[in-house]
Amino acid sequence: MRILRWSSQAILFICVLGLALTLKAQDAVPSSRELDSAREEVRSFFKDEFSRKDTKSKMELAEKLIEQSGGEPDPATKFVLLTEASELGTQVSSLKLVVEALDQLTEAFQINKAQYYEESFNDLLKKKLSLRHLDRLTKKWIELAEDEIKVGNIKIAGELLKGASKASRKTKDPYFDDLIDELEDLIDEYKKDEKKVQIARDKLESNPDDAEAQFELGKFELWYQQDLDGAIEKLLAGPQGDPLADVARLDQAALEEEDDVARTDPAARAWWKLAQAQKRSWVNRLYARRALMWHKESLKNLDSLIAKSRVQKTIAEIREHLKTDQRIDLDNIGVQIMNLRKRRWEVEPLETITLTRKSKGALALKHTANGFAQANVVFNQSIRGDFEAEIEVSGARKVGLISSRGYYSRSGGTSIDLGKGTSKIKVVGKDGKVIFKINGKEKIIDLDSKSSRYYSTYGNYLYVQINKSTWCTLSKFNLESDSSSRRSSWRDRREREKEAKRSKRSEDSSEDSDDDLDEDS
Repeated sequence: MRILRWSSQAILFICVLGLALTLKAQDAVPSSRELDSAREEVRSFFKDEFSRKDTKSKMELAEKLIEQSGGEPDPATKFVLLTEASELGTQVSSLKLVVEALDQLTEAFQINKAQYYEESFNDLLKKKLSLRHLDRLTKKWIELAEDEIKVGNIKIAGELLKGASKASRKTKDPYFDDLIDELEDLIDEYKKDEKKVQIARDKLESNPDDAEAQFELGKFELWYQQDLDGAIEKLLAGPQGDPLADVARLDQAALEEEDDVARTDPAARAWWKLAQAQKRSWVNRLYARRALMWHKESLKNLDSLIAKSRVQKTIAEIREHLKTDQRIDLDNIGVQIMNLRKRRWEVEPLETITLTRKSKGALALKHTANGFAQANVVFNQSIRGDFEAEIEVSGARKVGLISSRGYYSRSGGTSIDLGKGTSKIKVVGKDGKVIFKINGKEKIIDLDSKSSRYYSTYGNYLYVQINKSTWCTLSKFNLESDSSSRRSSWRDRREREKEAKRSKRSEDSSEDSDDDLDEDS
């Protein structure tokens, strides 16, 4: 028995030791002398690479330094590898490289996170960045601030938001301005509620079953850490009749049976009612998003047409309420230019065309690339199954769908010419048909027709086509696609044909294998 007891103690010790080694503490920043020595060694080792001044070579060197830092045991060398990589990323205006290097640096060393990001981001901001890269920089700055708020580093979050505000002014996107204002308000409220939540934590230390303290902590985790799933359990401890506690109970019931409309519908309506009564904008949107999620779940399982109509109307109201979430994200847009030699559309960087932001966040686009007289502005969200989209555009030539094998490589015939002026477009794909409604006028395209023979089973994309040297304004783009919905009839037929061919090949192959086995035996 003593041997068994000793063995279990040894196993426990080894487990704890392994956990301690896994959760390695951050290193202190090496001394200036250590860093100077390490920098000299790194620059000597990569002497040839550092001597090359072209953008491509600098990017390749930055990637190499980041890769080398992963297995570097010496703290000073690791620190230099990552800081040099970050500096090279800044020189070539690569936010991706800067963030990758700094993420590893702040994870490995005890440094002022805000200071390092601020310095690098401010250097990037001085560069001549495209609108898309300015968007990405602003977005990352805001994300870093949000992360700091969630872990309670309010002072650092405030510093990061100041930098984000500078970048936001350059993007001319009111979405970022609104989001920054919202987060600054959140920080003010956080400071007010911080004392209350500390009292709740102290109470829970002495009495883990204190329902009032659990409820208070649940509200804090929900509102400031935006951890709804983690907060629900604590919110369940709230008193009967409290709107938030009651909706938490409805949410918990819906989570247990997500296919049961009798559970999801009450949760959806309760969250939406709570959102409409909530004055704190960030909490309001949090509740509205949860309401939208449960309304969508309910819609999947409803049979009554009247009930479906009611839920669809509410979903439309919630989407309108969440209009700041429906902005046109430049990372969701691609450009195709016709390659006249190959006679096909080819994907090009977004910077191939000229674009800027107008009032209320609308995008102004101009085809200034060499070559073909038209360019396609493609929305990079793949459509599979039924879908519904809304587009508002002026100055565009046509709107349509592009099929792809891999990534929109060729186009089919599902497109509609647009007239002059602003076009309010609604596109609905359902049951093997695409319905285009342009300023109220409807046109239906049957996907079984010859015009859609290139329409691929691998993913479909919406696009608007613009003429060369003509400004086009894109004011709205919303897309809802049911990736899991039943394939339309034409797809079913093609899939059945493919499956039959695969089965036949498999059977033939199996027969050949059997013959080989017989010969071997």
